[in-house]
Amino acid sequence: MATPATLIPHCDPQELQERRYAVESTIGTTLAEGESPSPEALEFFEKYARDEMSLSEVSSAVRALHGI
Repeated sequence: MATPATLIPHCDPQELQERRYAVESTIGTTLAEGESPSPEALEFFEKYARDEMSLSEVSSAVRALHGI
């Protein structure tokens, strides 16, 4: 398994910035709705922001986490 030190992002800096913004917006929306993401979901979001997971992988992981 790769460690963060050995991972090389496939995204350019602009896309990484857009991923970070998407994650922060998602968390903000969730909090504004009176909910909070689980620690596991937050880790998936962070992996997406760092280009360690694709959006479809995050979606599948969150669905599996919540049994949907």
